[in-house]
Amino acid sequence: MSSATPNSTPEPNYLTVAEVAKRSGKSEPAVRQLCRAGKLPGARQANDRAPWQIPPSALDAYLRNNPPASFWQRLRTTKLWQRVAATVGVISLVLGIVNTTTGFFSNWFGAAPMVEIACQLPLIGRLCPRTPLPVRLAAQGETLIVIATFHGEIANRDEPQMMIKEGIDKEIAKLRAENRLGKLNLRVAIHPQVLTGGEEAQPAVIDFAKPYSASIVIWGDVTGTRVRVNFLNLRHPDFDAAHPAPIEEKTRTPVAAVANPQAYSNFINKDLPGMMSFLTLFAVGQSYLVNQEYATAAQIIKQGIAALPEGTKIEGLAEAYFHLGWLYQLPLGDLATAIRDYDQAIQLNPKLATSYGNRGNARQAHGDLTGAIQDYNQAIQLDPKYANAYAARGFANRTLGKLEKALADFKSFLALAPIDHSMRSQIEQWITEIEAELAKKK
Repeated sequence: MSSATPNSTPEPNYLTVAEVAKRSGKSEPAVRQLCRAGKLPGARQANDRAPWQIPPSALDAYLRNNPPASFWQRLRTTKLWQRVAATVGVISLVLGIVNTTTGFFSNWFGAAPMVEIACQLPLIGRLCPRTPLPVRLAAQGETLIVIATFHGEIANRDEPQMMIKEGIDKEIAKLRAENRLGKLNLRVAIHPQVLTGGEEAQPAVIDFAKPYSASIVIWGDVTGTRVRVNFLNLRHPDFDAAHPAPIEEKTRTPVAAVANPQAYSNFINKDLPGMMSFLTLFAVGQSYLVNQEYATAAQIIKQGIAALPEGTKIEGLAEAYFHLGWLYQLPLGDLATAIRDYDQAIQLNPKLATSYGNRGNARQAHGDLTGAIQDYNQAIQLDPKYANAYAARGFANRTLGKLEKALADFKSFLALAPIDHSMRSQIEQWITEIEAELAKKK
């Protein structure tokens, strides 16, 4: 006895092209092409002009692997959609170019995403470069770290930059989970280009970073004996004596004698995994420094130093302490902590003249004029052309009443400092005053 109900309609042995087209959402010519291509196994014709007979099982198998297109997918293939997309693309491309050249729309969109979207649309893509940039440009308010592919004999060339990127992303996720991220909008991207060299490579690195509006570039090399990781902070350039720097009214210390942390830093060690926590936290700290969130920058860099395994010696660690000293000295105003950090920097690298110069300024502001002069002496011995150290030592000598020494220091400053240095007029005034005082004594 049959189990079929009286009103059931049995599945036909074969389907027509029209039935398959209706079920699959394809046109009848497309279904015939699938039959000819063997994409619907078992489809057959009695002769070349006979209609196709298609097994239902062949259609079911095909639909499992190729589900019917949605309404929006079908709409995107219509000529009307293509025309609308082309029009929108032209408008987006024009706005993107305007934003790139003038920054007019930066507060809303950012030029890079607009241009990228436009280049993905029909017709407009033909106007865009054949090879897109391997890294998306930094958007307005975004801090972009670009990690170049490391140089050297590396078994897995992707490993160093991937380790650093994953480490930074991990730290950012941790800060976000702890609600400590603040206003930092940070993105890390890996670039396929290999950069070589250290500090001398800065001009090439700057040219490399310009197309992306990157804030920080990380590059390096690995050999069988050591790994070197270089940082260049493009939004915190080296201190230049020609930059405006007034006299601090509270302490009357020449602020221009205080050097900013160098834009370039490099760290060398034998073990990349062993220094990963430090490197990633240093990079995150640099990102906060870029955004002038100085307290968080100091906290993160400090945390990175503490993460180093006990006994680890990294060449360049003195520069990290120098960054901390500068952060506590100027933006944060904690002179005692700044002096301790400069102590560490000097202990690790006793040949870094700026560490002595900055510690001297911190000591002078703290009232220790004798200790400050000792630091200035050491800084000048290491770098006889350190103009700001002469200015600061001259100020300390004048405060102690050593007018002849102060006069000599100020004149040395004028001989070394750029003509447009903001302190020149103040120093010239002090020279005039000292010369008048000495003349009275005679």
